[in-house]
Amino acid sequence: MRTMIAIAFVLCSIAAAQGQVSVGGPFCLCIQPNARSAGMGNCTVAVTDDASACSWNPGGLAFMKGRVNVTGVFTHPVPDWDEVEYVYGACGVRVDRVGVFAGSVTHLTFGKQVATSPDSPDPIGYFEPYEIVRSIAYSRAFWDHVGLGVNYKHVRVELVPAEYTQDDEKGSGSTDATDMGVEFRAGYKIADAELLVRAGAAVLHSGSEIKFTNDEKWPLPKVALFGASGRLSYARAIDILLCAQYQRPIPEDTDIDPSGIWGVGAEFEGSFLGFRASSESEASPGFRDLLSVRLGYVVDEDGDVEGFSYGFGAGVDMSGTAVLRLDCASVPVVEGLKRPWRTQLSGSLCF
Repeated sequence: MRTMIAIAFVLCSIAAAQGQVSVGGPFCLCIQPNARSAGMGNCTVAVTDDASACSWNPGGLAFMKGRVNVTGVFTHPVPDWDEVEYVYGACGVRVDRVGVFAGSVTHLTFGKQVATSPDSPDPIGYFEPYEIVRSIAYSRAFWDHVGLGVNYKHVRVELVPAEYTQDDEKGSGSTDATDMGVEFRAGYKIADAELLVRAGAAVLHSGSEIKFTNDEKWPLPKVALFGASGRLSYARAIDILLCAQYQRPIPEDTDIDPSGIWGVGAEFEGSFLGFRASSESEASPGFRDLLSVRLGYVVDEDGDVEGFSYGFGAGVDMSGTAVLRLDCASVPVVEGLKRPWRTQLSGSLCF
């Protein structure tokens, strides 16, 4: 018989840390795959502009920066347990007059677990449970102001091998799900500055529950997202972004009435080279440094999570042909757990 105490503790810790206790699993779908927006109160639906938009608002993927974008995220969701690791990778490609295609892989591992027999606490073996999600997305912009997108994904959970179960059936299951999203954006000229307003909505993780070989079932953590943001830019030197988002879980049990998750955030991004060029009335520089600081606040009553998020980023814009960024963020969790950090590396080619 397997020992699942450690797994249960880790799963509950991750679910509580993400405010998704009453919604369902798999738990990797409850972790936001974007460090930049995580630093702004987890506001993603009208903020993300890289390939990871396929996993949070496929409608925003239509406005992905660059022709090709690659991004990756890493975090320890429960820092008290170093064995628990979350890795996310996504790649998006823009095809002229067709739209944007993207693919992503999400992997959450729970580290080495101990299997014991029913009659003894002595180990009889070890196993490593994990969750993996593979997805492919398509998005297209209409009238240059509206983006519509869909993301199809296959979800698989491997908890325990058959040789460590009492009924000789392995604890594994899989299902398919879809994400759908829309984003509206409009630009305005204000004196020497430019204002970009965005609004978006998405429904994530729509699909049948995961059925395990031992007849256990997990409902997917289906959620609806609504968000808006405004970004004011001046001379490629200063950018100020304000954003807000509401996340509403959609539980399978209609008797559950979740309160939802609120988030607000702000980002200040500056370029020393861009500022120097604008102050000296020079042409906008081809090569720019990018430095960002972010702050947000999250309220999740059901998950017992409330507090500030914060983050920073650094990058380079190489004459408008390529952009490379490194972003980090710390997010609030339930009391008693260490705050996890998320690290993201992304790059865009604009040829």
